[in-house]
Amino acid sequence: MRSSFDLTRSVLAAALLASLASAGCASSKHSAHPPDDLAAELATAPDWVRTNCNSYWDDGGATKICGVGSFRGTRNIALARTTAVARGRTEMARTLEITIETMLEDHPPSKGKGKEQIEVVSRQITDFTLSGSEMQDTWISDYGTLFALVALDLANFQDSLSQMGNLPEELRQTVQERAPRAFSELDRQTEP
Repeated sequence: MRSSFDLTRSVLAAALLASLASAGCASSKHSAHPPDDLAAELATAPDWVRTNCNSYWDDGGATKICGVGSFRGTRNIALARTTAVARGRTEMARTLEITIETMLEDHPPSKGKGKEQIEVVSRQITDFTLSGSEMQDTWISDYGTLFALVALDLANFQDSLSQMGNLPEELRQTVQERAPRAFSELDRQTEP
């Protein structure tokens, strides 16, 4: 049978371990309570996080479509990076779909084919070409939020497009011809 001395010693040991564990967490660089004000968290962020992701490149990213994703809430850096990159690609996908839809709506053979078909083709192109996107940079705020910059450049976009076997040749040519201008116009529209 255990004596009350052994039980007291066990309780004290558990309390000591719990206090050491909480002290270890308190010494972390990142605050357990992020600010309510997003501006405070982003005060030291690079331009590509705070304004336009295209500001990352010296040329303003004229030949790129980019997106920024973020994630907070884990100490697993691989999970945070993977999730932030996926969110950046989602942002890029929205932009790319709209850009491609605009290109196809103005294409004469597409006239009369219907908005739904243009959206389907746009989604197919977007899904296929996003595989050529790459993470360019990351930044971690003082509050533990990881931001990831993801980009797809014009050359990779056009290369992916040329590999799409199920895309009608006339649509492929239209998108390839109009892509440089569309990427540049998109960059101008998103300038701060």
